[in-house]
Amino acid sequence: VRAVVGVVPHVVVGEKLKSRGISHLLVSGALSQRDRKGVYATSNLTNLRMHRVLESRGFIRAGVPWESKLNKGTFLALFLSPGARHE
Repeated sequence: VRAVVGVVPHVVVGEKLKSRGISHLLVSGALSQRDRKGVYATSNLTNLRMHRVLESRGFIRAGVPWESKLNKGTFLALFLSPGARHE
């Protein structure tokens, strides 16, 4: 299965800057550059704030969480924007 989508890059907002809408702006900016393709994003399974940001921009959670290969013990969730599809 090959996903036909773009990628939302790794987004980290500093603790002092949280709750200012910065992650909303970053996700919106990534969506504006997608060239009509869908976009996917992954998020730490416990990062419910980011899940809400993605969902507010139309992303839906897909699949089953999996353990990060880079950070053992950390599980990731996959989110797909409208227009994301698999071939």
